[in-house]
Amino acid sequence: MEITHKNGAESGSFVAEENGKRMGYLSYEWASKTVFAIMHTVVEDAFRGQGVARALLNAAVDFARENGYRIRPICPYADNLFQRDKSYQDVIYIKGGNARVNQMSEAFNRLSVVVDSLKGNLAELKELAPHVDLLKEYMSSGQWQEDFEADERGEIGPDVNRSVLSEDGLYNLLEDLDELMRK
Repeated sequence: MEITHKNGAESGSFVAEENGKRMGYLSYEWASKTVFAIMHTVVEDAFRGQGVARALLNAAVDFARENGYRIRPICPYADNLFQRDKSYQDVIYIKGGNARVNQMSEAFNRLSVVVDSLKGNLAELKELAPHVDLLKEYMSSGQWQEDFEADERGEIGPDVNRSVLSEDGLYNLLEDLDELMRK
């Protein structure tokens, strides 16, 4: 498949051909000096399902990237593909802004939600400081060792939550808590 590009002052097209037969075309119109709108993507019936439309769209995207242009996908095929395939986000034209601002705003908004959540969780963690001290004292006083050995001998009933008796688990939890409390 060979794709040729014709660019005019007001419009342009990408045409796919094979052995002299036209397979399909993508047409666009200039919306400004740096934005073009994809108006139509058409594939001849005999060539449908062979990736012609995608190849034409990729040629238009490459043209935009090479020249610093943005694309406004009016054609339903192009619009659908631009929404599904995030690899095109760097060239999509977004009214009132551009893709980079949109992408960065999305990252900012997601991080803001996480940071707000973390602030609440850190406040709750600080309220639980007495429990941290209680666990530290339990582990260092020898009481933990006594309970661990009693569990090993089968003296602690099966209905008792024994999660605190995991030495690595308790040690790692206390280390993680110390690190978080310092922050």
